[in-house]
Amino acid sequence: MTNGDVGLGEERERLMGRVVTAAMAKSTESLSKMTGANVSIESLKFGLVPISSAAQLAGGPDTPAAGVYLSVSGDITGHTLLLFPQSCALDLVDLLCERPKGTTEVLDCMGRSCLGEVGNITSTSFLIGLSEHTGLKLRPSPPEVVQDMVGAILSTILADLGLVSDEMFVIETEFADEHTSIAGVFLFVPMGDSLQTILSSLECHADGE
Repeated sequence: MTNGDVGLGEERERLMGRVVTAAMAKSTESLSKMTGANVSIESLKFGLVPISSAAQLAGGPDTPAAGVYLSVSGDITGHTLLLFPQSCALDLVDLLCERPKGTTEVLDCMGRSCLGEVGNITSTSFLIGLSEHTGLKLRPSPPEVVQDMVGAILSTILADLGLVSDEMFVIETEFADEHTSIAGVFLFVPMGDSLQTILSSLECHADGE
């Protein structure tokens, strides 16, 4: 996947790039305040991809994984999912808790809470950035931590979307401090005609600036 790889076009890619940049900056600021750790969140790549490709971006359908899911309502509807291979999720808990890598061996209650907050921050920061650049009113649900194989997680969340959404917006992310970097995948799945509403609103909002 490359930036704007499927269906965006040069101008829409530029506008979505502004949303992604704002979201990553907001996520980094909020995460640092929450944990006190010097952790940055960066976007490595972003773009629209077919829903059928999503599992491969997260390591393949049979990869054990952990993620944080939110639904989105308001002027558009959709779903967000911040997804990590299981080993990366455990490393992220250690990173945020400023513990040596390998300390966390299972995702216990504290680890799930930590991961849930990371997913909540990342998702809401993306939605705030999207709202600011489109004028759309968006409401996220409370976060839900999920654990299973990548394919099972995606099948459960996307089961009702196949007939109304062909593509999802994906940001390949990196959580890092001066010693460690951890890769994750952020998925935003707009339902129905929500994607076209977003792209049209991006262009209209940009024209009014």
